[in-house]
Amino acid sequence: MLSSSLRDLLHGLRVRKVMLDRAEKWEKGNSLAASIFPAGASDRFSRAETTVERRMYRALVMLLTLRSESSTPKKLS
Repeated sequence: MLSSSLRDLLHGLRVRKVMLDRAEKWEKGNSLAASIFPAGASDRFSRAETTVERRMYRALVMLLTLRSESSTPKKLS
């Protein structure tokens, strides 16, 4: 009985090791795929994202300004 319990436990550990090895290979593949892009591409993406965020901030400020001039509450809803 003890030996069968140990065999089951060892089998479970082997399965976990195989799964961990697969997950590490998958993660390594993802990091290699991310490093394929040239550095300039990520810089352009970052600048575009910053531009969009600034436009969104300006739009929110304008919305709050318009709401403060009207009789509606200043909540964004």
